[in-house]
Amino acid sequence: MQITPRLRHFLAAIIFYDVSSHVICADPNKPDPKAPEMKYQAILVWGTDEDKPPDKNLKDIDPSLHGPVEKLKKWLKWKNYYEVNRKEFTIRAGENKRLKLSDKCELQVNYHEKEGMDVEVFGEGKSVIKSKQSMPLKEPLVVAGNAKNETAWAVIIKPE
Repeated sequence: MQITPRLRHFLAAIIFYDVSSHVICADPNKPDPKAPEMKYQAILVWGTDEDKPPDKNLKDIDPSLHGPVEKLKKWLKWKNYYEVNRKEFTIRAGENKRLKLSDKCELQVNYHEKEGMDVEVFGEGKSVIKSKQSMPLKEPLVVAGNAKNETAWAVIIKPE
């Protein structure tokens, strides 16, 4: 028997029951509603040697981010770092989230119970960087790259 795409879709949607009618396997493409919700913050940070521009709505770095920013300073050369935006989000195993951090920056987060968290950063709609982190994420995860005018950006994913 040939498995057609239609049959494959039907089989993937079937829920199997054991003898006592308890669910033992559900659609693997959907988040597990029984999985615990993990809470995070995604913070977009801008690095520059310049002072904070008065026309930009930038915040000084929150003291809770001093650890990750100090690590950034070891790898990157800029002396000033400012918070551009912060978004709180929750995610369960098997779930995907897309977050808009600015007009030019979006974040795709995929959480897999066994493999960990996949993070992809999009700049102006194009994939800029991908990162994978083993779970559980107990320390902040930082992904960073260069920007225009000899500046830099970073996205910090911080567990709550």
